Amino acid sequence: MRRDALRAFRLGCTSVQYFGSVFTDSLREGAVAFLDDEFRLDDPSFYAGDPVPVYARLRAEAPVHRYEPLDLWVLSRYEDIRHVSRTPELFSSESGLVLNDIKYDQSMVKMLFPPDAENLMASDPPRHRQLRKIIVTAFTAKIVNTMEPRIRRIATTLLDRITPGEPIEWVEDIAVPYPLLVLSELMGLPGDNIPDLRTWADDTTAVGLPLTQEEFEAIVRDLMNSAAYFGEQFAQRQACPAGDLLTGLLDAQIDGERLNEVTRLMFCQFLLAAGGETTRHLLSNALLTFLDHPEQHELLINDPGLASTAADELLRWITPAMGFVRTAKQETEIRGQHIGAGERVYMLYPAGNRDEEIWPAADKLDLAREPDPMHLSFGFGEHFCMGAALARMEIRVFLEELMVRHPRFALAGEPRRQDSVLFNAWESVPVVFG
Repeated sequence: MRRDALRAFRLGCTSVQYFGSVFTDSLREGAVAFLDDEFRLDDPSFYAGDPVPVYARLRAEAPVHRYEPLDLWVLSRYEDIRHVSRTPELFSSESGLVLNDIKYDQSMVKMLFPPDAENLMASDPPRHRQLRKIIVTAFTAKIVNTMEPRIRRIATTLLDRITPGEPIEWVEDIAVPYPLLVLSELMGLPGDNIPDLRTWADDTTAVGLPLTQEEFEAIVRDLMNSAAYFGEQFAQRQACPAGDLLTGLLDAQIDGERLNEVTRLMFCQFLLAAGGETTRHLLSNALLTFLDHPEQHELLINDPGLASTAADELLRWITPAMGFVRTAKQETEIRGQHIGAGERVYMLYPAGNRDEEIWPAADKLDLAREPDPMHLSFGFGEHFCMGAALARMEIRVFLEELMVRHPRFALAGEPRRQDSVLFNAWESVPVVFG
């Protein structure tokens, strides 16, 4: 490279421009070399460290980065992620959604469910809109608002079980059951089956875990049990309609045809996974975030009315879901980088949620920050989370009640992360409240 530059200089050929391009190429090569060494997208241990500086370098030096181990493009800028999310005519959801789909060269969800089951997340318009329309009516503002008293009752019941001075397991005792109890209310399920609902939700989201053959087979057996459970629930509503979400699924039609049994089951699994995981992982991370940012914790203690903006800022800061894959339907470009038809792009949400071009002081937690523009933690475009309003309400109500009932706490042991490349998740957060 230096010999080429010297030759250009001696020939008198636009030396300043040439050296500038050589210097830029050298920087780019250095960035790629650094990223190839430090950026391990499909390694759970990468997220257990401090990935934020790597995200910053991705945005600055390689916002459309070729990740060779999985043969895909990684997007780390907010606007690029939004562009892919809102153009399903260019980027498809049907050919794999999660990193393990790419790693194992097959759709993990399709392996877990029968071939005639339709997956809302792994569908494109117009079919996606038809499937989405069936369930979206359950999350209208009117219905969500009527649920607030029930959500607050669930939150206070769980929090009132806490005994000051006695250690608890925050994830298992609080973060896991809370959103599942809310979903049970919404779906019309009895509230005494939370352990099974949790198992089935975990099974569906296990597509982000490194599974052994034995673990995979155990998941398939669990999902067979869920099919039996929900089959019984649907049979009860067939005999006696209840006016709940499951009754709505039973009556739902597309083009004059009712949903088949396995597609109804897919909807139930989708609700358990999508409805339970975001709130669960947000709450699992929240206490650790407060301990790391005591000044923001004090701000919320002194003004629980900030819980609404705090909910969205925590969602931005924590980013419960790491990201999803899309496949280019045709040749296109992102930031001048050619993306070939059939090539995959990965929307790295936690990097986009720290984009300094979008948020002032993006690497600073500010619980009073207004959620405008909106973060990426609920997705964007066609696949924007239908339950976003419900999740916000769950988080807001929970923070309000936590700050009133048990504002002071400390770790009672060493937290333990989950080995996942799909979620920012913790298996264990032992705490004791003052």
